Amino acid sequence: MKKRWLIFVVLSCISLLLGYQFLNKTEISFPQSDQIIISNQDSLEIKTLESSEMSDFLSELSQIHPYLFKNASNHDQPVGVEKYYQLTFQPNGKIAYLYEKNSKTYLEFPYELTVRTKKPLSELID
Repeated sequence: MKKRWLIFVVLSCISLLLGYQFLNKTEISFPQSDQIIISNQDSLEIKTLESSEMSDFLSELSQIHPYLFKNASNHDQPVGVEKYYQLTFQPNGKIAYLYEKNSKTYLEFPYELTVRTKKPLSELID
């Protein structure tokens, strides 16, 4: 009886820890910036976001699907996608990529993390 109880307690603790990690990582932090420059893969600037427009864009972008692991990419740019957008956070020059793969939209910070957003790419960019 004690053995079953011990197994139950250990499994409960593991479940709680995994659940905490899962819920803890549903928020994403963006670098401090004055403006965001959005450009396509050919480095042609599409638009520049500042102040309230930038805040609205970041709030839409921060709506992500919960994730358990960081899914860090090991490439400088998205691999296996035809079209992607580069987000440059100014003045620090931090770069993120926004792209669609298998009808799902992803936000990637190279070598840090890749997360799936809830909104489609067309809604985020337009």
